[in-house]
Amino acid sequence: MILRKILILQIPIHVILCFAQQQFSFPIDTIDITGNFGEIRNSHFHQGIDFSTKGKENLPVKSIDEGYIYRIKISSKGYGKALYVHHPSGWLSVYAHLNSFSDKIQKLLNQYLIQTNQNEIDIILKKDSIPVKKNEIIAYSGNTGTSSGPHLHFEIRDELTEIPINPLFYLPFKDTTKPNIQKIIFYNLSDTISPTPIIHQKIKNKKQSDTLIIPPITGIAFSGHDKMYPNGNPNNIYKIQIIFLLSKKIW
Repeated sequence: MILRKILILQIPIHVILCFAQQQFSFPIDTIDITGNFGEIRNSHFHQGIDFSTKGKENLPVKSIDEGYIYRIKISSKGYGKALYVHHPSGWLSVYAHLNSFSDKIQKLLNQYLIQTNQNEIDIILKKDSIPVKKNEIIAYSGNTGTSSGPHLHFEIRDELTEIPINPLFYLPFKDTTKPNIQKIIFYNLSDTISPTPIIHQKIKNKKQSDTLIIPPITGIAFSGHDKMYPNGNPNNIYKIQIIFLLSKKIW
């Protein structure tokens, strides 16, 4: 008697979940994501998504919804020139590595720079000091701060905790490109300190069995990537689900 279990790995990168009815607009017209939420970086997990600007700077950056400018930050490191917009729905949107700000933001900023005589700043503005509308141009993309090339780094955070969430939960994007899974390995985790891979050899000129017998304690690993478009950037995979579709006795 063999207990056969058919399992499927669901591995979408750009999953639009109905966490809320709120849906924002894209912050930039060039919708080509080259870095997704949660990617492993040298010292941290990526807290937002990166939009490619095709090597260009000064592309219009728009507010994803109505609100007001909550914070302005200028630094030679990190996010460089960055804007934080507070939205009435309870979210903060963050726009980083900017080259410049819109005229009305720059006008207020100039007054502050003259008063403080500083080049690097981090200021919190009073509510509604600079109101913005949905799709209003608030800045222009750049390559400031710790950035390896021109792009827009974008985040959505909870207004109370400032904990970031995946922006793609709230942006009008549909994933139509399947992920590319290059390798799946089952590891024997039973009675061993160092996990050992389970070898499933192919038999030449014979049909391979669709049943893999595994130990009671087994780990699953895989390598692969996911793209927005067939010729897009190979992004890291955001989410994995293992679903047991069938579990029955086969005689």
